[in-house]
Amino acid sequence: MKLQTFSGDIVNHFIDTNVIIGYIFVLDYLNQKSHSYLQFNNNNYFYSQNVKNEVEEVFKIKSRNYQEFFLRIIKFLNCFSDYDLIDEINVHHKINSFDDKGKLKNKDMHLALKIIWDKLSFDSYHDAFEVKKAFDDLTNNFQSRHVYKKDALFNDLNLVPNHTMKDKKILKLIKKENLRDNLLHGQDENILFDANEFCKNNKELNLKFATADQDFLKAINILESYLCINEVINILEFSNS
Repeated sequence: MKLQTFSGDIVNHFIDTNVIIGYIFVLDYLNQKSHSYLQFNNNNYFYSQNVKNEVEEVFKIKSRNYQEFFLRIIKFLNCFSDYDLIDEINVHHKINSFDDKGKLKNKDMHLALKIIWDKLSFDSYHDAFEVKKAFDDLTNNFQSRHVYKKDALFNDLNLVPNHTMKDKKILKLIKKENLRDNLLHGQDENILFDANEFCKNNKELNLKFATADQDFLKAINILESYLCINEVINILEFSNS
């Protein structure tokens, strides 16, 4: 996205990894919320190299997990004759026997099936041949479609540098509150310092920070008196109405 000149009508956001992942994957529980949030008119959206690196890592893992899930579904569907009718509920029952696959939890698999079934406008009982074909197509095209969507999104957002230093007061409070063990996971700390330093260097932006990570939100709430960030948005509670 071409960076817009700041005015009172433009809102500036720094977005966390999970917002981007939610936007990319149509089967992700955050997809609708992320799409609603990432409305590009009169808004600037920023992310750091640390965010991008984490997105790339999570993207690879989730893509692989979804592919493995699809193959298990296809194996189950192939037990049916092409002339049978397949009940969505029966597929959900089968999913109950599936173990979690990394970041793809069993509840996420149920949600994925519901989204797929609804998007394909299948009846509760549907022709087995069409269901098999749909899942074959989905499996074959899943990776390329999502790579395209990821690359297109990164092209529309504004990449900013990683932080160059960490505020000692914030570090001291992180240690005091034991946040690294309890609330700050993975790249959270680095991403927070990326956003905070960018905010300090661009105070006129009145930067908002957006995430769906509830632990991260709790950590930010503890640190808020030392942070430059103007506002924190919980994507799970976001509404554009």
